[in-house]
Amino acid sequence: MSTIKHIRGAIAGALTVTLLTIPGIAGANNLLIDKGVSSDHKRDVIEIIEKVEEERYVEIEVETSAIGSFTGKVKEITEHYVGALKIFLENDQGQEAHLIVSQQTYVAGKEQIKLGDMITGYYDANKPIIMIYPPQYAPELIVFENSDGNVKVEVFDENLLSKDQALKLTIDEEREILYPSGAPYKGDLTDKTLAVFYDFSTRSIPPQTTPIKIIVLFEKEPTTEEILQLDFSHLEYMVNHQVVKAAEPYADEKGTIMVPLRSIAEALGYSVTWDGRDQSITVGQDFSLQIGKDAYTSLGIRPIELGTAPVLKDNTTYVPLHFFREVVAMNNAYVFEGQIVINNDEKME
Repeated sequence: MSTIKHIRGAIAGALTVTLLTIPGIAGANNLLIDKGVSSDHKRDVIEIIEKVEEERYVEIEVETSAIGSFTGKVKEITEHYVGALKIFLENDQGQEAHLIVSQQTYVAGKEQIKLGDMITGYYDANKPIIMIYPPQYAPELIVFENSDGNVKVEVFDENLLSKDQALKLTIDEEREILYPSGAPYKGDLTDKTLAVFYDFSTRSIPPQTTPIKIIVLFEKEPTTEEILQLDFSHLEYMVNHQVVKAAEPYADEKGTIMVPLRSIAEALGYSVTWDGRDQSITVGQDFSLQIGKDAYTSLGIRPIELGTAPVLKDNTTYVPLHFFREVVAMNNAYVFEGQIVINNDEKME
């Protein structure tokens, strides 16, 4: 990424460039007189100084990168806000930083960050940060040290060659390309910052690889309208760590992800009973709902509104994905890494 910086003397900040230092420019005339310099020489020197002074406003093109990173050992983990953790790191030089890890952060290598882990957080260095110490970053990617496989984080061009020319990608149609949140990415990869996960590369120049997975960093995720255009057919259901075969999910007109009720509920151990007279469904002995009504009953208490009613589509009852969090009270029900994940592991939201 190229940016134009206006330099005035020496610029202090993230980018510091010293163009020229001439002490006492404002008093140069008196200095020359005091030293007994001839008027002709004095005039020549003054002209040079004035020329330099005029040219102190210059434009230079500086090559910068949006990729920032911090590597360190996890010293402390605290809750930052609902659905996010604050990870305190210290590197081997004694420098410290906080990483804010949320649902929008892709954590690669392990299911959970623990004390003592050595991790690297990658963040958008062009975004403003809070001016505090230790610095606080919101990484879009976290990678564990010594994790299996290889990870390359770099900007790739139209030929899928990394900016440092150290890796070239070969991508087929089935390759998984995601946002850090796990939502599928369908856009162009040219000049995008990619986290490329791969096993091995060729010995050619440049080395080439077919990635296992690609995470597109520092890009705005799709709006509701854009979500409606996404293809959810590739998503598989992972219920309590088991793959479940079920009808394809879809996004409704509001962008709500809708999933088939029966297959998931039965995988969770519930029986599902359909009553065709009023198009109502009972899940086990605890939950009931009715097609077209945004009123989900849990354990006989006051009905819960989810913002979206159950839908009967192709003889299959669909409910919002968050039905399994808000009504069934599963800890997790979300889209992650090309999967719809539903389980009672530690809460991710």
